[in-house]
Amino acid sequence: MKLDTLRKIIKEELSAALKENAPAKEKETKEAPTKDKPGTTPKRRGFDKPEPGVNPKPKASLEETEKELVSKITARFLKSKK
Repeated sequence: MKLDTLRKIIKEELSAALKENAPAKEKETKEAPTKDKPGTTPKRRGFDKPEPGVNPKPKASLEETEKELVSKITARFLKSKK
C-alpha cells in the first residue's frame, strides 16, 4: 500500500465520521427590509409628540405632593422660630 492511497483512505474515513457527528445546520434567516427609504435619515420626534399609536401615561398631579412639602416646610420653619 502506498503512502498516497493510505492518506486518501484516512481522509475519506475522517470526513465520513465528521459528517455523521456534525450538528445539524441552522436554517438561514432572512433579514426584514428596512422601512426607511435608502439615503434618507429618520426625522427626530420631540418629547411632547409620542409615536403614533402609543398612548402616553397621564402626567401625575403635583398638588398633593406640593401640599405635603409646604406643610413640612412650614412645620420646620415654625419649629426653628421657637
